Amino acid sequence: MSPKPLAADQGDPAIAFRPASEFRITIPAEAGSLFFVRLFVGAVARPLAVGDENEQWIDELKLLVTEAASFALEGSESFSVVLRPSEAALECRISPVTSFEPSDMKPDPFDLVTTLASSAELVGSDLVLTVAVE
Repeated sequence: MSPKPLAADQGDPAIAFRPASEFRITIPAEAGSLFFVRLFVGAVARPLAVGDENEQWIDELKLLVTEAASFALEGSESFSVVLRPSEAALECRISPVTSFEPSDMKPDPFDLVTTLASSAELVGSDLVLTVAVE
């Protein structure tokens, strides 16, 4: 099957999720904003994981990004979450993040993030997560 032309319906996931796609949300750095992060991630992930068996993947992705975004709540007035899907992975960049390290909290967001992500690292002021698309 050949790819659809770019003039096709822009609501079609085959068009919306081409490799050059980038989805961004910038919100206040407040704990209440994490709710909007969950909604945003769920909306972007839904077309990537079609089928009932992938609901768990979407739930884990929302948990991962929400926990990772908690690292952006200190040190600035707002933060951004950028999602870049590809055929095999989803890259998430959260910025600005001043530190990404274990804490004394139980459960520790650092442990959740490093367990759920394929990779997680602080690059400058960006927390970069990679998750395999199932």
